[in-house]
Amino acid sequence: MNPNNKRIQSSSLRKPIGCPMPEYDISLLKDMLPSELIDIYMNYGRSLFREGLIQTCLPSDMASILALIFGEDQQFNHKEWHAFSYTAFGCIYVWSNKMGVATINLIDGTITSRGAIGKIKPGALIEKQVYVPFTLSDEALDISDKDGSALFRRALKKCGPLEIGECYGFVPALALGGVADIDHVKRMNAAAHFSIVAQTMNFNLIDVQGYGKSVIVRPIG
Repeated sequence: MNPNNKRIQSSSLRKPIGCPMPEYDISLLKDMLPSELIDIYMNYGRSLFREGLIQTCLPSDMASILALIFGEDQQFNHKEWHAFSYTAFGCIYVWSNKMGVATINLIDGTITSRGAIGKIKPGALIEKQVYVPFTLSDEALDISDKDGSALFRRALKKCGPLEIGECYGFVPALALGGVADIDHVKRMNAAAHFSIVAQTMNFNLIDVQGYGKSVIVRPIG
């Protein structure tokens, strides 16, 4: 097993839950994704990690959502970006052969991409970025409620464990006047929920300049 895949598994609270993908399905992804991601799909298929705090997905699962978010943006052409994983509350990780990994945060409407703001050095191995989402801390992958308390564990207890293709979300969505509170969290189909959220928000590319500090670079679309 690739050493990086061992890191991914060791970072999970328990063994990933999922099912292998047929080799034919994986072969269809080879033109759009780097070998590092293909290796992840071969080893884990579509899987839930850390009890669903993060899971893998197929680019086709989120293609229509990326089209809604990116619109006609020239730098973020939705046909050139491909989703490969997302968190329980809707942070989508996407890949571009030109700019590496970007993060789409459906909670606050921000997009981060070092490649898009010119912060990747020439010759850098951008393919290695695909491992980062799976090795982030639980705290980094979780979100907080309106009082600053972590939500994932409470959502897991209240709504039950996620299945592949599901997420936790607020009802109504935050952009529609919802409240970031455990009482308003439900378990739902991720693609359907993300699509609704994507249509209620304006997204901005941001530059993270340090812990807790970021600036808006420009609007997306």
